[in-house]
Amino acid sequence: MAEILLYVQAALTDEAACADAHAAALATLCDTLALTDPDVLLGIVDVAYFAARLPGFLAAAAPGAVDQGDLPVFAARAIAEAVDILPQWAPTFAQHGAVEALRDRLLAADNIELAEECLRALDKISEECPDQCLRLGVAAAALHLFDFLSASKQKVALKIVAELVQECDDADVPKAMEAAPALCNLLQSADNSILESALSCLGMLAADAHGKAEHMDRLCESKVIDTAMGLLDKDGWKTLGDDTLPGILGLLKHIASASEKAVNSLFDLGVCDLLKQMITYYSRSHSGSDKLEMLVEFIYQLMRPLGASGQENATTEQNAHIDQLASIVTLITQVAKCGALSSVCYRCIVVIGNIVELSTPTFLVELQKTANLSSFLTCLLARKNRHIVFQTLEVSKTLLKKHHQFFFESFTKEGVKHAIETIQAQEKNRNSSQKLKKKNNTQEWCLCFELDLDSSSTDGCKIENNAILNLAEEIKKSFVVVKANNKSPHRFGCVLKFVKDFFARLNRHALTVPTQDLDLCKELSDISRKFLSDELPSTSTFTFAKSGSTKYLVDYLSNGAYLKSNLNNCQDLAEQLKEVQHRLQKFTHLALKVSNGSSVKPLEILVDKLLDALHMSYDSFPVILSDHGQRTRESTMIPLRHSTTQESELLDIKFVKARREKELRSYGGVLPVSLSSKPGDIEAVLWPEVSKGNAQGSSRLMFSYKGTKLQPSATIFESLVRLMNAGQSDIMIDSSFWDEEHRISYNRNKCENVSSPSSCNTQLFAMQEKLEQSLVKDPFFSTLFHGRLPGDVDESDPSYNLLLTLKVLEGLNRFSYQLSMDQQICKFAEGYLRSLDDLKVTISPIPQHQFMSSLLTNKLEIYKVNSTTY
Repeated sequence: MAEILLYVQAALTDEAACADAHAAALATLCDTLALTDPDVLLGIVDVAYFAARLPGFLAAAAPGAVDQGDLPVFAARAIAEAVDILPQWAPTFAQHGAVEALRDRLLAADNIELAEECLRALDKISEECPDQCLRLGVAAAALHLFDFLSASKQKVALKIVAELVQECDDADVPKAMEAAPALCNLLQSADNSILESALSCLGMLAADAHGKAEHMDRLCESKVIDTAMGLLDKDGWKTLGDDTLPGILGLLKHIASASEKAVNSLFDLGVCDLLKQMITYYSRSHSGSDKLEMLVEFIYQLMRPLGASGQENATTEQNAHIDQLASIVTLITQVAKCGALSSVCYRCIVVIGNIVELSTPTFLVELQKTANLSSFLTCLLARKNRHIVFQTLEVSKTLLKKHHQFFFESFTKEGVKHAIETIQAQEKNRNSSQKLKKKNNTQEWCLCFELDLDSSSTDGCKIENNAILNLAEEIKKSFVVVKANNKSPHRFGCVLKFVKDFFARLNRHALTVPTQDLDLCKELSDISRKFLSDELPSTSTFTFAKSGSTKYLVDYLSNGAYLKSNLNNCQDLAEQLKEVQHRLQKFTHLALKVSNGSSVKPLEILVDKLLDALHMSYDSFPVILSDHGQRTRESTMIPLRHSTTQESELLDIKFVKARREKELRSYGGVLPVSLSSKPGDIEAVLWPEVSKGNAQGSSRLMFSYKGTKLQPSATIFESLVRLMNAGQSDIMIDSSFWDEEHRISYNRNKCENVSSPSSCNTQLFAMQEKLEQSLVKDPFFSTLFHGRLPGDVDESDPSYNLLLTLKVLEGLNRFSYQLSMDQQICKFAEGYLRSLDDLKVTISPIPQHQFMSSLLTNKLEIYKVNSTTY
């Protein structure tokens, strides 16, 4: 081995030797390096000698000189072999000019073999000496002959660029930017891996710029904006891969955050229209929440340069770009309403706050008319997340500052004023409670820096303990400024009275037979039209929710079963069933009939009001989240009730006998419980172990967690996480939850006949079977007939009446044809209709999807949260 190296050194030292002789020696050196153990090479190779000699053989021949043949190729290959086998030699080669020599030869290469050998050598040196390579222009040089390289060497070239531009020093950013034009060209590649690698590199360049406009402008000059928007245009965004689209949005977001030139280019290229399409599309997708989050963040970054330049004129002159952005406010409010995560909702309200801040009072008045900001703010003020509440209060304050009189009236009508007063009272009570407890046990993720690209995660939360209370009190004081003679003409009490009166009259007219009392029927028709078609569309969600409309409606349709529970008298069962059907028929006709030239049916408006009101109870339906903790698992999810495909997860539950329970035995040991198991499932396992044989009947055991009874209709898993995180909108699950041994107490259920069917239920079931009508057998009809939801849903919850009403109206809509046809047949049989042509049903149901809340769908379906291990 030593003899071979001596031969190589002698040959390379001989200045009189020809290029072929030098090339032969280098070929021998390459073979030796490739076949020799690295530890042996360390002991016998004079690396300094070769580092000093090899770069010289890479230099291009002078004009008119003898052709060098393969000498440069073998020189580059020898350097590549050396630093590949022993990376610690790379700095030595770099010190002797190898980087410059490889770079120059790469730029001047006249054959691909030489270029690829230079890339191979630079690949290894750049890993050990990235700063030096970047400063010497290797990032741009590596992409010089990209289109002519083999696929494997193209990956090497992009790998070199990624190595060099990742987290480079501020002083080196200009050199890193030299690679931008070539990277931008690669965005048009048909090879998805090349496209994604180029995007990744451009994203790192944008991050390196640290928000400096001059660097971002340099990226704009490289046509990055035009090329990226070209990929998204004409529905191109729908065809991009799961990694590509986030890469493009992330790149545009970073550039827009600091460059007004980039923002202007984006608006000129129609970014608002594109955002509208994408938000609309992903709002309808159950798997699009991460995309929506990125889009809202992108909009936020678009406004940062606008805010810096347009704040002074926000009271008199409307920025044209803000005008365009405001056109998607309605969509952003829908995103917030459909966002299952607090972080999504927070992003939306921050974006809307920025638009409000940069808009003129006149424009905001028009925006309120189209997007109903006040109703949206009421919805968010009902949330439990303090960051969302605080930011919503800030927006409310800004709107009052922009146009106090108009928004005071709007806030009163839509419930913002009421919500702020409620928050003030809650915060005062919260502070008093904390003083007694001396600490706050509520944990909440800080969202203050969710949208700041350059903020450190160690920064403290901006919301102090009294921040919400102080802001609420400040806003409330501004309400007093409105003089009595300037207060809103909106007659809040009158609207409430009208709503109640409508359902009261509907009950009084319930027994009216068509054509028997024409005056009475006309009165009913007139008041129904006035309420359902005229008054209801203009009634705010807040007014609707507070009016008790749902309570009166269900009571009317159930013939008093909801409020009076009059099913106890089983003798009236048949008459009750007939009357409920009659009322359903009458209200179906009223709710699905279009009047006054409107294309919207009253039922559509009613369902929209119910869903909006239900969204105010959003936090009654918590989301279960991962905390990105230490436990390694693919996902955490709320189990489907009847899923057969879901992998089985188990919780360790220690069941302990209640302290005062005397008739049952203690259960020894811990029981692994499936996430889908309910208390009834566990009872079947525990009962044989703990009973003493002297207790009979169904529902024999009752389970409790820290004194609170577990609901039989909910899984053990659901009950545990909700009780452990009481009061939180987003339920936290960390690794300790899965490792903890949970304790649940059990005792004998003394009401042994709790689940045995009542005689009324038995008679109802028999009657349903005898009638053989699909309507009366449907679950919605049983719900209406009894005037309550099945199971053990908490009737004191604000959402209960809304859910009950929605369930009833969904069934009414689904059976609308049957109800109407039955009504027509009865009229015909009784002689009120003369011709068979009159039997034709003239109404049609509204689409079933209108009864779905995308907000709650995102929460109540399986909700997967990727759990990243750090």
